Amino acid sequence: MAAEGLPVQAACRLLAVSESGYYEWRSRPPSSRAIRHAWLTDVIREVHAVSRGTYGSRRVHAELTMGRGIPVGYHAVTLLMQRAGIQGVTGGACQRFCVRDVVMFLVSGGPAGLARGFRTG
Repeated sequence: MAAEGLPVQAACRLLAVSESGYYEWRSRPPSSRAIRHAWLTDVIREVHAVSRGTYGSRRVHAELTMGRGIPVGYHAVTLLMQRAGIQGVTGGACQRFCVRDVVMFLVSGGPAGLARGFRTG
Protein backbone atom coordinates (compact mmCIF):
# COMPACT_ATOMS: atom_id res chain seq x y z
CA MET A 1 0.00 0.00 0.00
CA ALA A 2 2.81 2.36 0.84
CA ALA A 3 4.32 1.79 -2.61
CA GLU A 4 1.13 3.16 -4.20
CA GLY A 5 1.24 6.23 -1.97
CA LEU A 6 -1.54 5.14 0.40
CA PRO A 7 -0.82 5.56 4.09
CA VAL A 8 -0.93 2.13 5.70
CA GLN A 9 -2.63 3.36 8.85
CA ALA A 10 -5.53 4.99 6.93
CA ALA A 11 -5.98 2.01 4.62
CA CYS A 12 -6.03 -0.44 7.53
CA ARG A 13 -8.60 1.71 9.34
CA LEU A 14 -10.75 1.85 6.20
CA LEU A 15 -10.58 -1.93 5.70
CA ALA A 16 -11.05 -2.66 9.41
CA VAL A 17 -7.75 -4.53 9.61
CA SER A 18 -5.09 -4.12 12.25
CA GLU A 19 -1.76 -2.71 11.13
CA SER A 20 0.12 -5.56 12.76
CA GLY A 21 -2.11 -8.04 10.89
CA TYR A 22 -1.34 -6.29 7.60
CA TYR A 23 2.42 -6.38 8.19
CA GLU A 24 2.21 -10.05 9.23
CA TRP A 25 0.24 -10.89 6.08
CA ARG A 26 2.75 -9.01 3.92
CA SER A 27 5.72 -10.92 5.30
CA ARG A 28 3.98 -14.32 5.11
CA PRO A 29 5.37 -16.83 2.56
CA PRO A 30 3.10 -17.89 -0.33
CA SER A 31 0.54 -20.55 0.53
CA SER A 32 0.72 -24.09 -0.81
CA ARG A 33 -2.27 -23.33 -3.06
CA ALA A 34 -0.54 -20.29 -4.54
CA ILE A 35 2.60 -22.35 -5.19
CA ARG A 36 0.58 -25.15 -6.82
CA HIS A 37 -1.35 -22.65 -8.97
CA ALA A 38 1.91 -21.07 -10.14
CA TRP A 39 3.30 -24.50 -11.03
CA LEU A 40 0.07 -25.56 -12.77
CA THR A 41 0.03 -22.31 -14.75
CA ASP A 42 3.53 -23.09 -16.03
CA VAL A 43 2.46 -26.62 -17.02
CA ILE A 44 -0.70 -25.26 -18.70
CA ARG A 45 1.42 -22.78 -20.68
CA GLU A 46 3.66 -25.65 -21.77
CA VAL A 47 0.74 -27.83 -22.90
CA HIS A 48 -0.83 -24.86 -24.70
CA ALA A 49 2.47 -24.07 -26.46
CA VAL A 50 2.95 -27.71 -27.54
CA SER A 51 -0.54 -27.62 -29.08
CA ARG A 52 0.54 -24.50 -31.02
CA GLY A 53 -2.00 -22.45 -29.10
CA THR A 54 -5.02 -24.45 -30.22
CA TYR A 55 -6.02 -26.29 -27.03
CA GLY A 56 -8.72 -24.79 -24.86
CA SER A 57 -9.43 -25.60 -21.24
CA ARG A 58 -11.13 -28.93 -22.00
CA ARG A 59 -8.24 -30.35 -23.99
CA VAL A 60 -5.64 -28.91 -21.63
CA HIS A 61 -7.51 -30.53 -18.71
CA ALA A 62 -7.61 -33.85 -20.57
CA GLU A 63 -3.89 -33.65 -21.32
CA LEU A 64 -3.05 -32.86 -17.71
CA THR A 65 -5.21 -35.58 -16.17
CA MET A 66 -4.99 -38.40 -18.71
CA GLY A 67 -1.74 -37.59 -20.50
CA ARG A 68 0.40 -36.45 -17.60
CA GLY A 69 -1.46 -37.94 -14.63
CA ILE A 70 -1.79 -34.65 -12.76
CA PRO A 71 -4.88 -34.60 -10.53
CA VAL A 72 -6.54 -31.26 -11.27
CA GLY A 73 -10.13 -30.17 -11.71
CA TYR A 74 -11.55 -28.77 -14.93
CA HIS A 75 -12.66 -25.51 -13.32
CA ALA A 76 -9.20 -24.98 -11.82
CA VAL A 77 -7.69 -25.28 -15.31
CA THR A 78 -10.29 -22.85 -16.67
CA LEU A 79 -9.60 -20.36 -13.85
CA LEU A 80 -5.83 -20.52 -14.27
CA MET A 81 -6.08 -20.17 -18.05
CA GLN A 82 -8.29 -17.10 -17.67
CA ARG A 83 -5.95 -15.53 -15.12
CA ALA A 84 -2.96 -16.16 -17.40
CA GLY A 85 -4.80 -14.86 -20.48
CA ILE A 86 -4.53 -18.19 -22.32
CA GLN A 87 -7.24 -19.08 -24.84
CA GLY A 88 -7.69 -21.89 -27.27
CA VAL A 89 -8.70 -21.42 -30.86
CA THR A 90 -12.45 -21.33 -31.34
CA GLY A 91 -14.20 -22.96 -34.27
CA GLY A 92 -13.11 -21.43 -37.52
CA ALA A 93 -14.38 -21.58 -41.07
CA CYS A 94 -16.21 -24.70 -42.24
CA GLN A 95 -14.00 -27.34 -43.77
CA ARG A 96 -16.35 -29.26 -46.05
CA PHE A 97 -19.78 -27.91 -45.21
CA CYS A 98 -21.54 -26.14 -42.38
CA VAL A 99 -25.01 -26.75 -41.02
CA ARG A 100 -25.78 -23.21 -42.14
CA ASP A 101 -24.85 -24.11 -45.73
CA VAL A 102 -26.96 -27.27 -45.69
CA VAL A 103 -29.98 -25.40 -44.30
CA MET A 104 -29.66 -22.66 -46.92
CA PHE A 105 -29.35 -25.32 -49.62
CA LEU A 106 -32.51 -27.09 -48.48
CA VAL A 107 -34.49 -23.87 -47.97
CA SER A 108 -33.63 -22.71 -51.47
CA GLY A 109 -35.18 -25.84 -52.89
CA GLY A 110 -32.10 -28.00 -53.24
CA PRO A 111 -31.94 -30.46 -56.11
CA ALA A 112 -35.15 -31.36 -57.94
CA GLY A 113 -35.46 -34.66 -56.07
CA LEU A 114 -35.78 -32.92 -52.71
CA ALA A 115 -38.50 -30.54 -53.86
CA ARG A 116 -41.00 -33.39 -54.30
CA GLY A 117 -43.95 -33.75 -52.00
CA PHE A 118 -43.70 -36.95 -49.98
CA ARG A 119 -46.73 -38.73 -48.63
CA THR A 120 -46.77 -41.02 -45.67
CA GLY A 121 -49.21 -43.72 -45.14
